[in-house]
Amino acid sequence: MMDHQVFISYANDKGGHTNDYQVAEKIHMALQAKNIRCWLAPKRIQPGDTWFNEIIDAIEQSKVVVLVFSFNGNQSNWVKREINHALDKNKAIIVFSIENVLPQGIFKLLKSNFQ
Repeated sequence: MMDHQVFISYANDKGGHTNDYQVAEKIHMALQAKNIRCWLAPKRIQPGDTWFNEIIDAIEQSKVVVLVFSFNGNQSNWVKREINHALDKNKAIIVFSIENVLPQGIFKLLKSNFQ
């Protein structure tokens, strides 16, 4: 049973304190305030869970993927994998661009979402 509607993808450093995370957290709080259930790492990953499997499952269970897009996100192999998987599963992707960055690689496919 799905317990969230939105998966939030963002670039993260090991401490989780990037601007990307701060924006992702604000999006998470705003959506939750509107009773829209969200999945946001690391909040939804329990000790002992396998990050990879949890993220794959969360994307597959979501209706929408919100991408917090930035220079860091444009460079992040992990974010690229998340978006690739979302595209493979035909998920709606909403891009929330927080920096003026030209999309590279897989993100070029989402260019129309950047308007």
